[in-house]
Amino acid sequence: MPFIKGKVCDLGCGPCVIYKGKSIDLTGVDFSAKAAEEAKKNYPQGKYIVADAWNTGLPDKEFDTVLMLGLLDYFDDWSLVLAEARRLRKDYGKIIATLLNGFNGHDWTKYKHITG
Repeated sequence: MPFIKGKVCDLGCGPCVIYKGKSIDLTGVDFSAKAAEEAKKNYPQGKYIVADAWNTGLPDKEFDTVLMLGLLDYFDDWSLVLAEARRLRKDYGKIIATLLNGFNGHDWTKYKHITG
């Protein structure tokens, strides 16, 4: 994972199996307490909180990289989640997102305000 640098926040972290064997300064956020428990087992070096991806309660501009791996598929409107990701990342930090089911049905024009 060479593209993941510095302090990392993984929104919708799930069980964190992708971090096994890595050395990452990770804060994982998931709405599921069970997922957070599994994450602690799979990557005990991380810090985990149970919270909504759009309202984490974490400090502003805390992270170099904010990940959303397969998270956006669960939302019809991504605005709140993307706004939270922008709030969490440091100036010039990265937001990296993947989709499990592609972009079908999403109106990208309504997200122009979050690309900067």
